[in-house]
Amino acid sequence: MIQGIFSIITACLLWALVFVLPRYALSFTPIEIALGRFFFFGLSSLVILCWKRRELLTSSHLWRKSILYGLLSTIVCYGASVLAIRYAGAPTAALLFGMSPLTISFYGNWKNKEYPFKILILPAFFLLCGAILLHQEAILSLHIDTSHLIGIGAALLSLGIWTWFAVANFCLLQKETSISSFDWTLLLGISSFGWTLLSYGLLTCFTPRFWESYTFTSSAFFSFLIISLILGVISSWASMFFWNYGTKRVPVTLSGQLTVFEMLFAFGFLFLLEQRLPLLSEAVAIGFVLLGFTLFFTKSRKYSFS
Repeated sequence: MIQGIFSIITACLLWALVFVLPRYALSFTPIEIALGRFFFFGLSSLVILCWKRRELLTSSHLWRKSILYGLLSTIVCYGASVLAIRYAGAPTAALLFGMSPLTISFYGNWKNKEYPFKILILPAFFLLCGAILLHQEAILSLHIDTSHLIGIGAALLSLGIWTWFAVANFCLLQKETSISSFDWTLLLGISSFGWTLLSYGLLTCFTPRFWESYTFTSSAFFSFLIISLILGVISSWASMFFWNYGTKRVPVTLSGQLTVFEMLFAFGFLFLLEQRLPLLSEAVAIGFVLLGFTLFFTKSRKYSFS
């Protein structure tokens, strides 16, 4: 189990780069960055499949699963998050996305009945307090109108899809013991590649000037390619592999709690980029988050490590 815990923490570290690297491609939209990311996620998977894993081509039932999971966990989930940021604002969207450790833990525990729910209550309270403190500006500036409600709805949709995917992905890997974490990552990557190409096709058909904004010989486009490559190979392929590897070895309720490290790593990168220490409120919030996780981890050990 220790290997699984460190594997999920590594996945969170790599996922956190998604909140940092797009800052260096400001001339490109979030949708363009997302499609670039998933393009390289899929392309790297396709190259590996053609090189070493041809036997996966016969796993028809797993392909069908990966097509659904790939659509929901990439295109639909990220599309909803883009709408959330556009209509509700990044702070509000980040607050709602930050609830994923709680939703995955409670839904996963309800689905798999791994721990008594009473040991989740106090850790959840501290995690919630930490998330609220980290995003207090979003709460203080909250105003409700039609566009804001659309954004909140999109954020909740994205949160719901990611919660469902985390638990369903866990159940599949526990049931399909014949497929390795490596091979399942390949299938998810290739399925995402197909949906990405379809998205490019739809954008070309319904947005005729989509490609006109690209200057393929510019330094900005070269930077965009490098960032997309890093996000696709490191923050998508490698992170998904570590997540799948950990999922096979860690209870889904605990894996949900571990996703708090994605938020912590993201803020850590932010502090490094801005070359500053956390504000007092941020330090207290991070303390609450770590306390909540520590409480759950301590109480859950007698169930998961026995």
